[in-house]
Parts: sequence; structure tokens; C-alpha cells
Amino acid sequence: MSFGENLTKFRKRCGLTQQQLANKLNVTPQAVSKWEKGSYPDSELLPSISGVLGVSIDSLFDVDEGCSEIDIELIINKIIRQTPENERADLIMRIMYSAMGAFTEYKKSKMHYPENLELETYGEIKTDFEMSLARLNEDLKYFCFVKIPENGLYPYVENTELMATIFETLADTDAINLIYYLGSGRRNRLQSIEYLAKNTGIPLKKLKHIVDRLDRLGIMWRVAVDDSEQSSIVYGYNNSTALTFMLILAQSISRFIRYFDCNIDTWQYGAFRMPDTSNNKPVPEVSLWHEENNFQEEN
Repeated sequence: MSFGENLTKFRKRCGLTQQQLANKLNVTPQAVSKWEKGSYPDSELLPSISGVLGVSIDSLFDVDEGCSEIDIELIINKIIRQTPENERADLIMRIMYSAMGAFTEYKKSKMHYPENLELETYGEIKTDFEMSLARLNEDLKYFCFVKIPENGLYPYVENTELMATIFETLADTDAINLIYYLGSGRRNRLQSIEYLAKNTGIPLKKLKHIVDRLDRLGIMWRVAVDDSEQSSIVYGYNNSTALTFMLILAQSISRFIRYFDCNIDTWQYGAFRMPDTSNNKPVPEVSLWHEENNFQEEN
């Protein structure tokens, strides 16, 4: 293929018109049209053309057919950058859904995001190398992906004591509602414990205990404020992305996921792949936190 034919092919793959490509290169649409019909750009423009289209200069001139593949990572990066901010999430979900469909064994795998879903629908991948879960409905879309290490996930999550503390802290509707309240406020907002109690309706003594736990877990943070009369403590919330995902996934689990529009299930071994502990010491018991029950009895 000639330079002009390659230029046309790569421009269209990027979803660009001649006008749009010209704007990115600071040239006229007529110049782009001439290049595609057989003329050549100035040599100093070639790196810019290569960068915009996400291909090598050799690919533009068809020097090596093996190099003619586009740089998909660069193309995705550029497409997302060109998409308005309020439309990027839907674009990313479409890209991820198409990627999930590529894991099927069928050539006509799912590529286009499903529309007008009536049931609560998920996409899922479970293989020996990766796991993925996506919720596809319009009211809440999300996509989670994990690359499974060769020795499994267990080495990363085997320290269960701190995780148990997190679950114990969250095993209380007041703690969860406090996080909902904190997560709906302005960024870097600081509030006193009394103000939090007033606005959440949580008894002050119990609230102090929950806040102390969240502070030690790094979910909340405290600041001492000194004035002319006295010193006081105010609290902020770090808007933990991991915690937000954790609550969303917990809600999905509680709904008993039933319907999958894209379901790849080829795994042979569990993702955690725990080592054989038959000859090792037993796993120590983790002490559970039951202080919430005491607060409920006292109040």
C-alpha cells in the first residue's frame, strides 16, 4: 500500500476525519487530502503524524508489514483524552466489555455493550490467570479486574487479622451509614464528633468508638485545632476508593448475582491457591470484636 492509502487507513481506524487530523497537525484539510491522494508531507511532520495515529513511521510507508499494527494502548489513550469527561465512563465500560468478550472461544464473541437491560446483569471472567466482574446496568456500572499471580492471591491476603478488624468494624449499620454520610460531603471537610453525632443520629459514645476504629484503620483522620480558649479535635474522611469498591461489591453479593450476559468460566484452580498446611502449625484464631453489642445494650 502507498503512503496515502496507509494514511487513510490509519486515520479512519482512529475515527478521525481529514479536518480533525488536520487540526491536530496544524495544517489545512486540503493538505491531508493531497497526502492521501499521492503527495507527501514535509519530513518534519512525520513524527507528529505517527504520534497522532499511534503507528510507526515505517508503518506509514509500509516498510515492514510486521510493523503495520497500530499501537492500541496509544490509540485508547488518545480516544479517551478526546472524549468529554462526562462521557468517559461509558466509553471505558464499552471498551472493557469488548475486552471481556474476547476471552470467549467463539469468533463471534460479544463486542458491543448490551442496551436496555431489564434484569440486573453482570459480566464475569474466571480463568487460571485473571478474574473480572462487571455490573452492566445503567443505574450503576462498574468493572473490576485482577491478574492472578503464578502463586495465587493468598500471599497477598494471608494476613487476615487486620482484614478481620475492618470487617468487624463494618459489621454494624451505624458504621456503614457513617461512611455513607462522610462519602457524600465536600472534599477535605472537617467535622467535630458532636457535629457528626447530630447529623448521623448515632449515639455519641458509640460514634466515638467507631470513629476511633476508622481513624486507626486510616479511613478517617483527625486534626487538633487550637484557639485562644481550648483545643478541640475534628475529623476528616479520606474517601477511600478501595472501601467504596468494597461496599459496592458487598451489595452485589447480597443481591445474589444470577444473570450474566458475558460469562467466561475456564478455571482449574482456585484463585487463592493456599499452600498445603497439613504439616504446618494451625492457623491462629482471630479474636472478634463484640463491643458494639455492649453499646447497644447500654443505649
